[in-house]
Amino acid sequence: MLFVIVLVHLPFSSQAGLSDQYKKIILKDLKNYLTQIKSVAIDFEQIDSNGSYAKGVFIVSKPYKFRCNYYPPFPILIVGNKQYISIYDYQMEHLTRINVKDNVFNFLLIENEDFESKFDVSSIKTIEKYHQIELINKLSNQHLLIFFDRTHKQIKKVVLPEEDNQITINLTKVTEISKPRNDLFIIRNPDVFGPIKHFDESDIKKYLKLN
Repeated sequence: MLFVIVLVHLPFSSQAGLSDQYKKIILKDLKNYLTQIKSVAIDFEQIDSNGSYAKGVFIVSKPYKFRCNYYPPFPILIVGNKQYISIYDYQMEHLTRINVKDNVFNFLLIENEDFESKFDVSSIKTIEKYHQIELINKLSNQHLLIFFDRTHKQIKKVVLPEEDNQITINLTKVTEISKPRNDLFIIRNPDVFGPIKHFDESDIKKYLKLN
């Protein structure tokens, strides 16, 4: 499962060579990028170290709403708001709700002024065309690596290191959208309202009015 796993800290190589002032500039660029995100659709591809592959779109509607829409055949849907995260398994037809702190991607939802209060920065280093930034969520102790494009000032990749696996999410396209409909961020009880539709890529494009 992508956005709700609990991660463990793994050692990373030396960050020697970057001055404290340069690290501050990198963090400022990252926070400015996150602040600019308001209502967007982020296409992604995910692969783990076991070879499992998934594709989908992450829809953000700040300040609190998101939808991680995996395309078929990956059987998971995740939506979140200020109070909780809902996870629906299409195969099991089962709905689970968990605490918002367990959403490892909640850094996409915060504003610039909230960054330091929510996250610690464990390391910053430059690898080829990326700045690699390791973040730690202060509430959940989750760790993740962000690969921030040095030229285009965008997040291009996120790596989630687990104890026995590593999940890599490549962000392939970011599209600004009009404020998305609220029902994208609600999962109704399937026992009451019936099966939940599994949106594929064409469904999402129609829903968001994307070409």
